[in-house]
Amino acid sequence: MKTSQFGTGSPIRIPATLALGLWLIQLTFMLTAATPAAWPQRQRDTENTGRADFTVPSSRLNTNFFNTARWQKPSPNSPDEGNFGSSALVFFDGAGPGGADLVAGGYHWPKGIQGMDRHTGALFWTGNPEGGESIGDNTPAFSTNGATVYGIGDATAHPLIGVFT
Repeated sequence: MKTSQFGTGSPIRIPATLALGLWLIQLTFMLTAATPAAWPQRQRDTENTGRADFTVPSSRLNTNFFNTARWQKPSPNSPDEGNFGSSALVFFDGAGPGGADLVAGGYHWPKGIQGMDRHTGALFWTGNPEGGESIGDNTPAFSTNGATVYGIGDATAHPLIGVFT
């Protein structure tokens, strides 16, 4: 067995053609492995945009983006200060004026609750019954017959307020 300057040589010997063949196989595997797009990466791409590979069809590009909103109604003092908070919009069919289907939700500044027609967005009423800071964030509720809308505030002796009847 030949020795080198680093000690004895390896007892395993392979011919040069076999080594070249193994090297070519490895090179082929590396070049045909999954493309970079197939490998998962944080935030999806090299720019870390987190965007999906999705294009909105041109038939869906319209004034409302997906054309799903039936109506839009601003709250008092919007668009500058009258933002809607985290309260949900709740509805009760037949509870509005003249038997209209009513939807109610809280808003900010001035904080309060507003009621609208569920189908057309026509405004029925707005108001702040001294509900304090939280009335715009708390979801209002209807009485069991829909005759009264209750709000939850933090400026009264009891947090439950009968708002509109």
